[in-house]
Amino acid sequence: MGRNNRQCAKRALGIYSLQEKQVVMHIILFFTYGVSVKLWDETGLLDRELLIYKRLIKDGHKVTLITYGDQEDLNFQDKTEGISVIPVYKYLRRPGNSFIRFIHSFFIPFRLKIFLKDGDIYKTNQMFGSWVAIISKLLYKKKLVVKCGYEFLRNHGIRGDYNFFKKSLFFIFGYLLEAISYLVADCVIITSLSNYEFIKRCFLFNHHKLKVVRNYIDMDLFKPQITAKTCDLLYIGRITQCKNLLNLLDGLKGLDRKLTIIGKGELADTLETISKENKINLEMKGVVPNNELPEHINKAKIFILPSFYENSPKSLLEAMSCGAAVIGADVDGIRELITHKENGYLCQTDSESIRNAITELMADEKLRRELGKSAREFILENCNLKNIYKRELGLYEDML
Repeated sequence: MGRNNRQCAKRALGIYSLQEKQVVMHIILFFTYGVSVKLWDETGLLDRELLIYKRLIKDGHKVTLITYGDQEDLNFQDKTEGISVIPVYKYLRRPGNSFIRFIHSFFIPFRLKIFLKDGDIYKTNQMFGSWVAIISKLLYKKKLVVKCGYEFLRNHGIRGDYNFFKKSLFFIFGYLLEAISYLVADCVIITSLSNYEFIKRCFLFNHHKLKVVRNYIDMDLFKPQITAKTCDLLYIGRITQCKNLLNLLDGLKGLDRKLTIIGKGELADTLETISKENKINLEMKGVVPNNELPEHINKAKIFILPSFYENSPKSLLEAMSCGAAVIGADVDGIRELITHKENGYLCQTDSESIRNAITELMADEKLRRELGKSAREFILENCNLKNIYKRELGLYEDML
């Protein structure tokens, strides 16, 4: 029995309460293509990513996750706390060939009809994989929310460091995917102003359904702690070319400063080699669970993110929430979060500018404290989980 039928039956019998007069929703979240609950857990993201959906459950709503895992995804039910998990490859055979698997994904909405038809709102976790949610919306006439924290076309088709053929392929695929997604969606959630402006410039659709909703931060977890500062600089994130870590190391040459890096990526070995050759004090910690990050952030004098570009970097927001003094590159996705020498320090992406920023901020403990306090206030005002939840809930209720 659908949601409306169940409510009508209760009202006919006169057994509904005041709470049941509120909109009760069933949200079905489609994971990013290829991502499973198991992968979220292995990368330490599970608790962070589920926070807002656990709040929906607590408020009496229903949430179902459509994942690209198998039977193993059901082993995490104790961590999902009432959220239903539907692993695609528990019910469908997983093709071994990646191209066939991609084609196979277009049939998921047909094969999982029994689970999908009961939903009220479909939501994508990222743009990549949105075709499954789009087909489901068209088949079962549901509302669709497309979330785009990581803008696929912009990051892969335009900014991506690929060969000409691959970049062209990503551009064509990304443009078509996003054009259809934005056109079909009932609501589009964007996490940064720079991506908002990019989408408005590049795509023709009703821009009134385009909403900026910042990434949320659990401020009860990511908060200032009184602890000894055991490292000078901390970086958290992927160890890839776009994060500009080579210039960061170059800027540290000759400086007696300790840099701690948390994360993984293809440049990890290169960074270790460069640091040994240039006698840079580098500590590589690999992947750390999200709930352990506040301890590391609070032990650092400065958090640094020197990227060539960003979208809405959660690691930066989490560091600011901990009251850290932050250095960020003056680029898209960062400059809209940091106001220079008010709640953080902006530098350019070259090694000399990075070096000057580190040197100036390390020499001024008072400025670091002031920046950290203002950073915490910025997160309280703009990225508070409670406020973000209310904003998203309001968008869902408006659609229904």
